[in-house]
Amino acid sequence: MIAVNCIPYVNATINVTGGGGIIMILSTPGFITTQSLIINGPTIQSMVLPVNTTLFIIAWPLYGYTLEGVYVDGTAINYTETPYGSFHTEVMLSTNSTITVEFTNATSSS
Repeated sequence: MIAVNCIPYVNATINVTGGGGIIMILSTPGFITTQSLIINGPTIQSMVLPVNTTLFIIAWPLYGYTLEGVYVDGTAINYTETPYGSFHTEVMLSTNSTITVEFTNATSSS
């Protein structure tokens, strides 16, 4: 018996700047379970994931930092702040994407 895998995949690059980290929960279509990753910045991670995978991102800034923004292919996306100092957002991957979670020093002056 020969099994042919016909699931299309996309490349996802996750860029987390210094000043915080993320917990990412991956929900893949057709799978009952989820996977989770903990990523501390600064780092860049590349993954190959099935099309229509949903990433639930929880961003936590370190003390003295704040979340500057979450970007998908350079475009800012909405996120929600919690009373606990974390930020939540969701991204569905339908094409190759670069997701950037950018933290900034809260005490720096402009």
